Amino acid sequence: MSRPSKSPGTHSPISVSQVAERWVARCRVYSMNGAARQIERSGPDEASALDSMHEALSKMSDSTQALGTGSTLEAAGRQWLEAYKRAHPNAAAGTLEQYQRCLNRTLQNRLKRVLVSDLSVPLLEGMIASILDERGAWNAKMARIVLGMVCQHLVRMGLIDRDFAAATTPIRRRRRSGRR
Repeated sequence: MSRPSKSPGTHSPISVSQVAERWVARCRVYSMNGAARQIERSGPDEASALDSMHEALSKMSDSTQALGTGSTLEAAGRQWLEAYKRAHPNAAAGTLEQYQRCLNRTLQNRLKRVLVSDLSVPLLEGMIASILDERGAWNAKMARIVLGMVCQHLVRMGLIDRDFAAATTPIRRRRRSGRR
């Protein structure tokens, strides 16, 4: 019989032991991608080692907060970008900057108000259409690309069944008058 799986974003019980003249606190952290890794923090006494470990776990949980259907798309976008950076360590800096810029400038205010459970093709169609009207075709195309990757991230996490952004209408470049 296999061991029960650990919940992503959690950690094992913390153990504290004395090593030489220092105290060391250790535990295993289960990341969002299912990988487990051991972390340790030390201090001059048992209490400071535990405090240091709790602080480290708090920082980790803030950066890898588990998403749910009640999470906003803004949080999903941040988590997707961090996962993308880890999965593509050799990605061009310009590409990462474009994705970050799209999340921060073009999509941020729109994504704050949308919950993962509210995702639908018509909602994303409207969002992309408003970006097209306000910011132009290039920004709308980039937003559609980023929304697609965020949706794919949510599919991999099991929060939605399909990539809603892929079903949206592709953005066509508007031809200027007088050109062939």
